[in-house]
This record gives sequence, structure tokens and C-alpha cells, in this order.
Amino acid sequence: MKKEQMYDIRVVDKYIKRGLVSEKDYAAYIAGLTDIAEEGVVVETKLASESSSEEEE
Repeated sequence: MKKEQMYDIRVVDKYIKRGLVSEKDYAAYIAGLTDIAEEGVVVETKLASESSSEEEE
């Protein structure tokens, strides 16, 4: 299994409890990730239920 899969947020707690991943290793992995938040873009979306309620007004 790849390291990225072991540290996936959806399963890492299970692997820590089983002793397959240490909390120290997980913390080091998280600290080593690149922060790409500034590369994000704002996306506006309109839900179908919102558009129908606006038409009624």
C-alpha cells in the first residue's frame, strides 16, 4: 500500500489504532504537505431548489 493511502484522512485513525501508522509519523507527514490553499478558486453554484424559489418571488 502506498504511503499516501495509509495517511488518508478517511482511514488513518484505523491504521493508527492497529499500530500500522504512528501518530508521530502521521504528524510528520501532515507537516510535510505543501499548502496549496492560495491556488484555489471560488466557485459559485446555484442549487435547483434555490433557482425555483427565486422564480416564485
